Amino acid sequence: MKSFSPNDPIPLSEIKPDVLYTFREAAKVLRLGESTLRLWALTGRIPTVRLGKRRLLRGETILKMVEEGVN
Repeated sequence: MKSFSPNDPIPLSEIKPDVLYTFREAAKVLRLGESTLRLWALTGRIPTVRLGKRRLLRGETILKMVEEGVN
């Protein structure tokens, strides 16, 4: 993935289904707050992957949210 400045949105074309993304990266793509995504993950609204103590989002989950819309 290319390097983007912290305030730049990440283009959807850069999201790969088989890659894991942080909440910050996903929030940029979805144009949502990072805390909103964390709340949705905590309540089971979106699936996450646990890697050690970190929770990450699969690229396929992000792409699905874009395609189906965020409800």
